[in-house]
Amino acid sequence: MDKSLREKIYAGILGKAIGVRLGAPVEPYQWTYELIRECFGDIRGYVKDSERFAADDDTNGPVFFIRSLIDYETGLSYESIANTWLNYARDGEGMFWWGGEGISTEHTAYNNLKKGILPPESGASSKNGKCLSEQVGGQIFIDSWGYVSLGDIDKAITLAEMAASVSHDGEALEGAKFIAGCIAGADFIKEPIDLVRTVLGKLDENSEYVRTLNDVLAYCLANMDDFRKAYDYVAKNYSYEKYEGACHIIPNACIVLIGLIYSKGDFARAIEITVMCGWDTDSNAGVVGSIMGVMKGIDGIDWHYREPINDLIIASSMSPYLNYVDLPLFAELLAELSGTLVLEEKAYANTKEIRRKSLDKLDKFLTNDIFMDFAIKGSSHGLKIINDFRLVKDRCTRESLDGFNALVDNLVKGDFCGIYLKTMYMKDDFPDNRYDPVLMPRVNVGKNVEFTVLSENIFIDALEYAPFIDLSNGKRKFLADFTLLKAGVEKKIKIKIPETDGYLVEKVGIGLRTMAEPIDGNGLLARFIVKSIKIYGKEAYKVDFTKQEVGFLENVTPFSNHRIKTVLCGDRLGFEAFKERGLSLTGAYYTKSLRLKVKFVDVLGAVNICFRVKGLENYYYFEISKDELRLCRRLHLKEEVLKSWRRNKGAVGEVELKLGLNAVKLSLSDGEVYEYEGIENAYGHFGFGGKEAKFSISDLEIEND
Repeated sequence: MDKSLREKIYAGILGKAIGVRLGAPVEPYQWTYELIRECFGDIRGYVKDSERFAADDDTNGPVFFIRSLIDYETGLSYESIANTWLNYARDGEGMFWWGGEGISTEHTAYNNLKKGILPPESGASSKNGKCLSEQVGGQIFIDSWGYVSLGDIDKAITLAEMAASVSHDGEALEGAKFIAGCIAGADFIKEPIDLVRTVLGKLDENSEYVRTLNDVLAYCLANMDDFRKAYDYVAKNYSYEKYEGACHIIPNACIVLIGLIYSKGDFARAIEITVMCGWDTDSNAGVVGSIMGVMKGIDGIDWHYREPINDLIIASSMSPYLNYVDLPLFAELLAELSGTLVLEEKAYANTKEIRRKSLDKLDKFLTNDIFMDFAIKGSSHGLKIINDFRLVKDRCTRESLDGFNALVDNLVKGDFCGIYLKTMYMKDDFPDNRYDPVLMPRVNVGKNVEFTVLSENIFIDALEYAPFIDLSNGKRKFLADFTLLKAGVEKKIKIKIPETDGYLVEKVGIGLRTMAEPIDGNGLLARFIVKSIKIYGKEAYKVDFTKQEVGFLENVTPFSNHRIKTVLCGDRLGFEAFKERGLSLTGAYYTKSLRLKVKFVDVLGAVNICFRVKGLENYYYFEISKDELRLCRRLHLKEEVLKSWRRNKGAVGEVELKLGLNAVKLSLSDGEVYEYEGIENAYGHFGFGGKEAKFSISDLEIEND
């Protein structure tokens, strides 16, 4: 993989996250241009604390819609786009704005997809109306198609038009092509004015989008002394009042243009000017951040904007595992994807298809084993510091190319500091929630977390370390005694997650101390460097429902619900499924081998045990009733019975499911055993579900890779 490509994509994703977080606090419609100016004046930094920021639709889209290139060997087609939406978006929850059919463009398109209406009809103006099809969503979810096309504007435009057609049409498709084209072109065109002109020259010159942006561009170039003059011009000629719908693409495209042109090539000024102009502030600053991030690279992104992001985006798809988005790892995935795409003519719809020419390079991403290097300058992979008075991020941290490099400053006997990965986020971790993320612990009992670390002594060589975990009951558990960390020698510190008495693992880290006495009143001075982090191995744990947490939308840890309700009932978890089949998912997404034991009680109707859930429209399930057991597959809105068995032994009771490479075995407590070979999905979540059913579970035990 081209490391420079990974870094460019990383800078784009980072820029996107920064722009969204800068603009989000002033996005609500009550925040007018005038009020933003009155309250914040000349914005030069985040207007609110950006570190604890929950999911946003502007980042959800680029993270998950690109997965059509991962999940489908055919690559990008209208069918794969449609299936990706249905696979990763929980019906009515998270992902994007569920404002109602005929009001929200995305909600309307999703409902069309549920009815089997494929793109481009699902987003067509002839189907949904011109107003709805030309809202701003066409250009705000499109970034990843630019990232995988860096240096190739034409490819980015082709990809973006196809991807956006699931929900948009007309001028919104021009917007999708413009943003993706600008992201791709920013790889080699380093002046915003030249970039804008180049990409606009590749679009439909007769479209309102292009005509409007050319008009605003001409005004900007004649009035470069003050961006507020350009805003006034846009407000007079292209304001919201002149367009129908909640958030039309044309006014917001004008603001994106102003941010790019008046930035004069400065990343910070670009997103700041964009936000100060108001309207859809997070979306506009997000795409501007993407473009300028690629153009300027990580060295051009101000540290006071970069640091709070901490290389982590929280998303709100159906997957409580994939909703942790590590930016360096996501950039690496997109860099690999970009090298596997081939453009070829498609036989239908008079368009083109993007297919993958190779799958092999993606295998290392399709696993629950994670390797975090720190090859991108200043990267953190979400590492956090305990006691930033004694463990300091400094210039070396920002410029390090081979590790998370922090300064241990004046550490004396009795002090404690350290680093950790936060492995579980709770509802209370997010004071600002918009799109209801659902999360699960990234590690459970049995999992290995290996830190490779190095210390460099400056003054007093007596730094000691001890691994620890923090649990959801607020308790910290040290897993070994403090040991001297020999300076200049790399040390692998392996942490095998121990039994936790049913509590969730919230943090995994390394504590630091010294027992040395100060010299002339001065404490230990050293550098502590995390060279890499590896998460690997099998998990074997029990879910204690008396110790779980209730998250957003009443989802109970560690589950994510889709068309189903869950409620804690002491040592049980209750489920209620409705007319449409629902499911509640848990477990690491790339689970291949699985052993699951559970006890069903108070069953009304048939219960489902779901497995190899790659998406909400791509999974297998056993359906168990009193007199029948069926193995079914749900795939792209259709359900197929693969095999059925008669049973006459009544209640479900205790169940054990074992899952191998392509075979599954289900054992019931009364001795019944059911087996099947031919499972096609290579991995996926697992969980429970049903249709017009109620039941509870207890005694849940899980072993998975």
